[in-house]
Amino acid sequence: ATKNGISLIYLFDTSGSFHKEALPNSVVLAEKLFYEISSEKEGIAVYPQIHQVGSIDEQSVKIGFNCNITIDQKNIFDKDKSNPDLSNCLDEIEKSKRSQYTDLEGALLTASQSMETGNLYGKGLLLFSDLHEDVPNPKSFNYDLSGVSVFVVYEMSKQQINQPGL
Repeated sequence: ATKNGISLIYLFDTSGSFHKEALPNSVVLAEKLFYEISSEKEGIAVYPQIHQVGSIDEQSVKIGFNCNITIDQKNIFDKDKSNPDLSNCLDEIEKSKRSQYTDLEGALLTASQSMETGNLYGKGLLLFSDLHEDVPNPKSFNYDLSGVSVFVVYEMSKQQINQPGL
């Protein structure tokens, strides 16, 4: 089968350990990355591009904040010269309420299920988190991120600094 297109998922930790300090900076960085990837002149010239945004909270990825856009290759005869925009999705993340817990395992399961399409040229997961799994009843899921490039933008929480064993 012919492979075409890329799919990228931007996941943001909205727990207390990450929400106040690191989340605003993460949103700014995600917007920069989005524009670099989707830029018609200097970005990745593979289309369509699917960009999805979600928040990681106590229930894994909150579906209500799952927002996505698809960028198709521009037609030279197209009158619409506007650039793609992910800012509405990122605004929802930035305005989100602080979650009580962080279900990273569930978030990775949801991301892997979202990228099960086999005919993509590339798949990427951009994870903005302190990687502090914090749920009352931890579960282990079987998820498959084979063929997915995972990039973690990491910032240590104060709790991790005080307790290096975490």
